[in-house]
Amino acid sequence: LPTMRSRCQTLRFAPIESIEIKNHLLSTKQFAPEDAALLAKLARGKLGYALDLDLEKFRSQRAAMLKVLESLIIKKDRAALL
Repeated sequence: LPTMRSRCQTLRFAPIESIEIKNHLLSTKQFAPEDAALLAKLARGKLGYALDLDLEKFRSQRAAMLKVLESLIIKKDRAALL
């Protein structure tokens, strides 16, 4: 309700340092060191985002985009995009 919202104070938290996220992911032993480092960088300071991110999906999307860039910039082969 607007009346309740008007009486509340907004608290903003600073993003968590990526090294802290990495250390947490390593301490829980859910991730390999290279996966923890990548997740920490991608998380943008949000631990929940790091825990929810699907690394396999990210890696496959990254590989697809690198192929697009390679076709456009290196090979200059726009037909390969089709």
